[in-house]
Amino acid sequence: MQDELLSRAVIVYVWGNPAWQVPSSHPEAVRDVFGEQADQLLVRIETLLREVGTIQFDDDLAIYSRRIQEALRLSHPELSREAGVALAGKLTYAWR
Repeated sequence: MQDELLSRAVIVYVWGNPAWQVPSSHPEAVRDVFGEQADQLLVRIETLLREVGTIQFDDDLAIYSRRIQEALRLSHPELSREAGVALAGKLTYAWR
């Protein structure tokens, strides 16, 4: 079962609100959108970021992105595909 709240929070964290053109970290956007739930969501997002940050980097960013998305699908099936893509985009953009 998907956790729509967490998935939406991940997307807002990565892209901001309103959305930016490049992925980054936007905890203030999560606070603005999710109010009282933001702190709990941010803790979960930071945990996800630490987890995917341990995935072995590959010089081919497409391969690296697929590794991140696959790891998230396996260990966090509650996340939507879009949330996985957002996290992968954030990490691969950081490596460019």
